[in-house]
Amino acid sequence: IAGVEIQSDEPEALAQKWARLFELPSKRDGRTLVGSDGETIAFVQARDGRGEGIRSVLLHATGADAIRTAAEERGLPLDDE
Repeated sequence: IAGVEIQSDEPEALAQKWARLFELPSKRDGRTLVGSDGETIAFVQARDGRGEGIRSVLLHATGADAIRTAAEERGLPLDDE
């Protein structure tokens, strides 16, 4: 797992709270925290009606074409890379 996006009605405030709690530095945008191995936690505006929580997970994987094809065959949503 390379990162996660967490949606919230107040992403900036939640990012600051997590930064203090986990003692993680934030990137210049103030809404992205960076872990010791380069993993990220990005806080974004909630827009899908599900409320606060995990919006997406970023994975690093080999065989991206095979993974993309398998996801498409199963009708799963894809977002960029």
